[in-house]
Amino acid sequence: MNNPKAQANDRAANSENRIEAKSSFGNDFIVALCFLSRLKIKPSKPDYSLANASRAFGVVGLLLGALTGLIVWSATAVGLAALPAVIIALAAGALITGGLHEDGLADVADGFGGGWTADRKLEIMRDSQIGTYGVLALVFSVSFRIAAYSSIVAADSSFSTTVFMFAAIGCLSRAPMALMMYQMPLARKDGRAAQAGAPSHDNLRYGLFVSVTAGALCLLSAVSVGTIIAVFFAVSMTFLAIGKIAKSQICGYTGDVLGTLQQSIEIFCLLALLIFI
Repeated sequence: MNNPKAQANDRAANSENRIEAKSSFGNDFIVALCFLSRLKIKPSKPDYSLANASRAFGVVGLLLGALTGLIVWSATAVGLAALPAVIIALAAGALITGGLHEDGLADVADGFGGGWTADRKLEIMRDSQIGTYGVLALVFSVSFRIAAYSSIVAADSSFSTTVFMFAAIGCLSRAPMALMMYQMPLARKDGRAAQAGAPSHDNLRYGLFVSVTAGALCLLSAVSVGTIIAVFFAVSMTFLAIGKIAKSQICGYTGDVLGTLQQSIEIFCLLALLIFI
């Protein structure tokens, strides 16, 4: 873990790109929804900022997760077993998001696994072609999520467990992306992450409060308090681990790293649920 001085330097390096919040949360939600999914809704303010909108990442994740959970619950309600219901729902979710986070995971796996220097890793990550490491990362990620969600749904396919648990994981796996944008330096000066900038402190604090509260309330309707603590511990440890790996590999973060963060947090949240539920 970085010492306080190093963390201060990281924040200072990113401060020049930090953008103060000037738009409503509703407008930021629409911008975040359009960025994190294929759903296209025109924002009320044309001069929107993705940095500002990052505070709504968690709420967008809540919506996307709830939609996925609703598909699973509907499929099981008409008689489908947990496994095919989850496969259908995750496929629908990938269509809605355009596989945004999965693409980031594959790019990071190829770059970190195939490059010897930071510059070479970044070059590989920008390549549109997918390599062996990327394929393996996607196979393991999708397989684990299908198996984990299927196990949970097979044990309890009630509306509250299915919909609210999917919603909570969708929320808690996306909200930390804004925190990484705030805390970590950029690995390169171009690309979507560099164009977005970083959220302000007040912006970030508001977004995290809303996301953490919403995620906890959703979990509370499905699992015990002890399980909720385990899930939040998994979120925290995964965030720290991915941040440390990214700094050691490419000295910062990119949009692909944010996607990897989301996928990793989702996986470890599911692992915590499987252990403690």
